Amino acid sequence: MTKRDPITGHREGCHGIVFIHGLSGSARSTWGPMIDQLGQDRDFDSFQFASYAFPTVKIRLPFTERMAKIQELSSALDTLIETDLSDCSEITLIGHSLGGLIARHYIISSILNNKKLLVKNLLMYAVPNTGASIASWASHVSIWHYHLKQLGKNSDIIDRINEDWVRMDVEKKISALYIASTGDKVVRSDSAFPFIGMQNTRTLNAFGHSDITQASSPQDVRYKILKKHLIGKLIPHSSGPSKALRSINTQPDRTQSGDPLFDIYDIADKPYYVVRSQDIYAKEVVSNNCLWVHGASGTGKTALLRHAILEKELKLIHMSLGGAGKIDATSALRYICVEFSELQGLDIIPPTEASTYDLVRYFKKAVLNSNSQIGLLIEEISFAPDNEAARFCEMIWLLSSSLSSNQDTNGRLVLTISSLHDPSADESAFSDKMKERVSTVEIGSWIEQDIRKLIDVIDRTRNDKLDNFSKNLIVDAANGSPRFVKLVFRQLQSTFAEGASFTDVLSRVSRENIR
Repeated sequence: MTKRDPITGHREGCHGIVFIHGLSGSARSTWGPMIDQLGQDRDFDSFQFASYAFPTVKIRLPFTERMAKIQELSSALDTLIETDLSDCSEITLIGHSLGGLIARHYIISSILNNKKLLVKNLLMYAVPNTGASIASWASHVSIWHYHLKQLGKNSDIIDRINEDWVRMDVEKKISALYIASTGDKVVRSDSAFPFIGMQNTRTLNAFGHSDITQASSPQDVRYKILKKHLIGKLIPHSSGPSKALRSINTQPDRTQSGDPLFDIYDIADKPYYVVRSQDIYAKEVVSNNCLWVHGASGTGKTALLRHAILEKELKLIHMSLGGAGKIDATSALRYICVEFSELQGLDIIPPTEASTYDLVRYFKKAVLNSNSQIGLLIEEISFAPDNEAARFCEMIWLLSSSLSSNQDTNGRLVLTISSLHDPSADESAFSDKMKERVSTVEIGSWIEQDIRKLIDVIDRTRNDKLDNFSKNLIVDAANGSPRFVKLVFRQLQSTFAEGASFTDVLSRVSRENIR
């Protein structure tokens, strides 16, 4: 924490800045010079600074302290912001290397769980947004070093962050800046700048991976980039702190208004939601059973489950296991139990060696301590072979039976799950007993009638005024994918589509729609 201690110096409506260091760094060694410059700058007198620190080393020896995963560090960042910056109306996150990925995961988790998004700005110094090759190599010599494993090329968690980042249109909710250096041998610009055609990037000259944050004076380009992004321009000292606050460069907050091109469905998006037969079935099932939907990516599984939960006016808790890779049933249940407790601010953490029955007992205790009826959505769950999915269903059956048999917990939790694969594919493992508590349904490609409804709703709301010929082209190219339809409309409103023909837009989306 800097000399502007949030615990003793809170001001209602202030702007908080949180610095997050990277692999083998520390709050002081990584961000000390930058924080010193900010502390001497009168334009930031009304800002509060905090540093988020966590244990990390480059090489982890056997039997030494385990390195926490990005998901765990993201959750701890949430705790820091809620406790130490609770009076701040806006937050800026500034991350170096691994710290930038922690910040991005935190932002995505906040959106998924319908939490008020206080983050308005994100600056990323030398962040391996597509992974770092050196981390891939080093992870083979550091046992259980999650930092290195998750920083490597083709890391599941990094792929998932990038997919969700685009899917949720995060940069329409916050202002982001990606910063790289020509002298950085660890994170090159093709990793620091994860998407083609980005405009919100800055390239510095000759700084290495560690000294890219070591600003030495107010005129240092490493500091001037940060200040210009936050303030918008260099404000003379006489302008005072209140003007500095008003000049913060942010994107409009769209979290409270509906979006016809939504990817993460919220109640405000209801006017643009196309209700299908699967939705009617889902609403019926979640009243009694656990609902597990499966099917190809891009068919609207998550939107369907969120719609069903929110229509029942339940408190939505949404967690994604996409970064966990293929896991066994017991690990999955423990992870869900821990996340479920933490998202409700509870301190109910089962021991690592807890049995299935122990985990059910802990989960039941967490449900009992909840103050409201909850709809829990578990997304992108992927199990290891050997019937782990069926084993997990058996655990869900046990949990559901335990909850329904207790008058205090009966009806307190609605559980929904989505995955690519059908958990009941092995009929010998998926028993009739499980079917009593776990209903599975495949969500396939949309029928033409529903795709046309979606096109009409978006076209009417956005006033694109597409003719029938253009709409028919979209229907044919979409092949039953609602995601494809929305990508087309996003491309139409994008500056990249200017001067391009409608068929060019369709071809571009077809090439990019690889998920």
